[in-house]
Amino acid sequence: MAYSSPLTGEYLRAFERHATKNDPKRGGATVPCWEIVAYAADILDIAARKLGDSLDMCRLARSLGIDKIVFNSNAQMLKPGQYGIITINADNKTTIVLRDELEREEKRFTLAHEIWHYCLHVRSSGGGDYSIFSSAIIEQEAEIFAAALMYLLDQRTAQRAAHAA
Repeated sequence: MAYSSPLTGEYLRAFERHATKNDPKRGGATVPCWEIVAYAADILDIAARKLGDSLDMCRLARSLGIDKIVFNSNAQMLKPGQYGIITINADNKTTIVLRDELEREEKRFTLAHEIWHYCLHVRSSGGGDYSIFSSAIIEQEAEIFAAALMYLLDQRTAQRAAHAA
């Protein structure tokens, strides 16, 4: 399968700087933890320049190129125990589906987790037929990224609030 990055511009350069260091073909999940955290910081910096004070997890997702975030409208797509999923249709429209019954922080974490899959693991086999590879390592990467992204975004929000006070 050929790799088809959904990222463009500064986001793609940040991706190339961090996520492809060990495996340019990305045939497997080998991204070191510190590179995942650095990548999260970079994309937040890029998004903050673009979005300013209106930066939040949903706006970040849209800034990256994710077309739609829905809650429960496509819950039949989710397996039991699955909190979220990312899909790309034949028109290359990307949707993240999250369980509506999740708590606010669980939704944010799951959205950040799916953003990682979007940035790093969405692969094209041609003709708009997309699939996401899953393994324990890839899921661990997504968990690290989600935790880093939430932490860094919350720190930015706290710093903005402190400066405004």
